[in-house]
Amino acid sequence: MAACSSGKAPPETPAAPPGAESSGPALESAWSTELRAMHVPAATGTGFAFYRFTPDRDFEVVSLDAASGDVRWAAPASPSAILGGEGLTLAVAPDKSRVIWMKPSRKFTDGLVTLTASDEETGKTAWSFGGGKLEVDSTPSVCRDGDAVCVVGRRKPGARTSLMVLDVDDGKLLQNRQLAAAASFRELSEGLRDDGTRFYGVNESGKQLWSRKYADVFDGADVAPDFGWDIQLQQNRYVGSVGYRDATNRNGSLDLRRTGDTAGFDARTGRTLWVKHNATVQCGSLQFLVDHPVRCSYQGRIVNRNGVDDFEKLQVTVEGFDTTTGKATWTWRAGNVPALFQGGVGVTRIGLAQYAIKAGKGTTILDADNGPVGTAKGALDGWCDGSDTAVPRANRQIALFDEEQGYATAGWFPCTTTGDTLDLPPNTSSFATTTVGGVTVWTNENGEVNAAKAATG
Repeated sequence: MAACSSGKAPPETPAAPPGAESSGPALESAWSTELRAMHVPAATGTGFAFYRFTPDRDFEVVSLDAASGDVRWAAPASPSAILGGEGLTLAVAPDKSRVIWMKPSRKFTDGLVTLTASDEETGKTAWSFGGGKLEVDSTPSVCRDGDAVCVVGRRKPGARTSLMVLDVDDGKLLQNRQLAAAASFRELSEGLRDDGTRFYGVNESGKQLWSRKYADVFDGADVAPDFGWDIQLQQNRYVGSVGYRDATNRNGSLDLRRTGDTAGFDARTGRTLWVKHNATVQCGSLQFLVDHPVRCSYQGRIVNRNGVDDFEKLQVTVEGFDTTTGKATWTWRAGNVPALFQGGVGVTRIGLAQYAIKAGKGTTILDADNGPVGTAKGALDGWCDGSDTAVPRANRQIALFDEEQGYATAGWFPCTTTGDTLDLPPNTSSFATTTVGGVTVWTNENGEVNAAKAATG
């Protein structure tokens, strides 16, 4: 049954609300570090690997031993031509024996890199590609059912952008398919790219299937991925949101109604299936999952008072929706909840698609599939959004960009619905933790990598 906001208070929920993940076995601390990860660390054969943002505001690739947390090897890394908003994530070979990362050239600011596959334990180079001349537009990823690594970029400066497909075992170039004549491309979703003006749909081999302007897909809306996007693939259709180019009112305030639009469109043809204007799946700390979809619409403005941005008359409405038709399946009028726009305090994730949200005088339990299912009784343990921005120092900025780049970091840290941080995670949720050899790692509120193991006492 679809849920909706009726004005009646939902039933009070006991300490284990529906959909919340069980705590599992008791954990105890295994080790901790002061290493700030750009993303949830990836599992390797005998440890963990991740891109690190250093205290000197630089990037490294780091490999840790699972049992001790010791750094086995580390090396300077580069974001190449990847836009800051996309963030950085390591690729790992399917057998978890190698870490695939971007090694900078001698002149870091030119953004040129060598794609490098290193032994996860020793750091020894297994293969490399590019010779320090690659410009990479999107994070390299394992593709073709684990047999290859796919890279979008240019083999040297000035070359035409192409999809490069490398053998995952030896780095041999299997395919170099040139893309449309554009300065650069980025990966928006599986098989979906853009060049700054249009969407491009491609098949697994990189062949272009279709291209359409952003406005054509989004029913005339003046939207573009440069202003935020989250698009996911589900059963041959894309579902997700793109931000508005300009949501500024005449008085300089930001019109929250024009945060973004949501659409469904055919992955094979680009044909628009449906559009929901003035609603976005980028709902602050609510993570968009296409199999548990929610979107938010906003009323109000952001105004600048004495140099500080502030909300004015903020009202948030959250709804679940059918990804096939775009129609709402439930609606909840959350009210003035800033965390549902900008993230931060007020939203605690208690399951894969369940959240405890401070709204009004209480805490509502929101299930992405069913809407509000109760209210919290007492404090609940869960996960808080640890997303942040890492801004490299001036001589580590990539020169091809016209402005300073800040790179998105992603992660969740253990916390309670009352705003307290936890020393140990409440569970080993896959969205927030990684486990190797009985050791589970996560990042704390500062993005630092910590580890726990099953308690022995």
